[in-house]
Amino acid sequence: MYATVQDLIESSSLEELIDRTDVDGTGTYDASAVGTALANGWGDVETYLLERYPEFTDGSTPLADVPRKLISLQCDMARARLWDDAENKVVSDNKAAAVRFLERVADGKQLLRRPVRQTTPQASGGVEISRGRNAYSDGSLTRFRGL
Repeated sequence: MYATVQDLIESSSLEELIDRTDVDGTGTYDASAVGTALANGWGDVETYLLERYPEFTDGSTPLADVPRKLISLQCDMARARLWDDAENKVVSDNKAAAVRFLERVADGKQLLRRPVRQTTPQASGGVEISRGRNAYSDGSLTRFRGL
């Protein structure tokens, strides 16, 4: 699972999370319900990735290396789970688009861009410069001196 509660808030809103999960009227979202929606949303995404991208499903890929698109897809699926008992056209359209994208990924028609790891150059012993041999002797270039 890669998306966080903050990712879900940014993809929808804090007010929406409170509205969809605050059954007790406390004015806060239910962390358990949101966590369950995120976990199940990742499960939905993961089923499409299992064969083609095992590195995103086996837990070995650190969060910094996950394409942002996967986090967005997980949020779309989690959000749809929070709206499971109610109609919301934007949420259902986003889920449908996510499913279409994931089906293309599963079929190999859509590739996920793997992020390039940012590496810090390692210091070495320094640069060594040495004089090599000349490719041309002084005598071989005499006819070109006047140009």
